Amino acid sequence: YPDGSRAGNLAIYTSQTLNVNRFQFNLGGRFNIVRIAIEDEEFGNTKITPSAFVLNASTRYAIHKSHALFFNMFTGFRAPNINDLSSFGTFDFGTEVPSFGLQPERSFTLEAGYKLSADRVSANLSVYSMRLNNLITRIRSTYNGLPTYNGEDVYAKENTAKAIVQGVESSIRMSINPNLSFSGNLTYTYGENKTKGEPMR
Repeated sequence: YPDGSRAGNLAIYTSQTLNVNRFQFNLGGRFNIVRIAIEDEEFGNTKITPSAFVLNASTRYAIHKSHALFFNMFTGFRAPNINDLSSFGTFDFGTEVPSFGLQPERSFTLEAGYKLSADRVSANLSVYSMRLNNLITRIRSTYNGLPTYNGEDVYAKENTAKAIVQGVESSIRMSINPNLSFSGNLTYTYGENKTKGEPMR
């Protein structure tokens, strides 16, 4: 990475909760500003200041004092970092060159599930689906007008893809006595690059 690269992140957020009978509602928001400045003698200087407003909303319904259903919605964004923008060198299957024109990745997530909270047993089961836009991926590129460098293919990162990540998460904890308990987790995750029709890395 170029010497003297700088990155900063500033966020302002709020979260509000409202209880109405058996329902609990939560609404939150965050405004994010990211600033990255890179000074590179070979590839030139660049400065980006992406910003975004993201939301989260959730609803919880108490079926019984020990049983509840919940539904969550999230939006998100990930600004490109110093590695995404300025990395120059070899990686698993080629040589990567800097990519100064990147935009933030953005996501939209829905989640629904069930929670059990009893005296000796607690459990959680949820399903979720997250959609990603402007996904940063590596594509074939050139360095000094050539598709290879030191005998390796040249790649650069670009906002080229849409993707989906979805799955199921579950957990359980059982207390036998104050000094002994058992817990377990089971997770299934599936990710697909929808643009290329292939699994995500």
